[in-house]
Amino acid sequence: MRYAFLFFRMIFGKRKSFVLESDNTLDVSSTSAGRLFKEGLLTSLSNPKLILFFMAVFPQFIDTEQTYLSQFLILASTFCLLVLLIHFCYAEAFALASRYLWKAQDNL
Repeated sequence: MRYAFLFFRMIFGKRKSFVLESDNTLDVSSTSAGRLFKEGLLTSLSNPKLILFFMAVFPQFIDTEQTYLSQFLILASTFCLLVLLIHFCYAEAFALASRYLWKAQDNL
């Protein structure tokens, strides 16, 4: 389903142009940060792997004697914080690699 959504967005969606400035920065003036966030959120929530993950892992940690909503919110927020931490580590590692590669390119 996610791929069908992305397919139709690519075929029928509005084209956006990315302009590479002289100082190696991208100017994406036609897209707001909120719209990018909503598109990413919709894509992530429609990911069947995430749904299967929650269905496979979460029931093992749910106590049937307690309320389900509070337990689900705790588990989901913990998962989100861990994902944010992992992606932050990826971003830092790639930023470090990028600086190293740009420095190596300048030395050529």
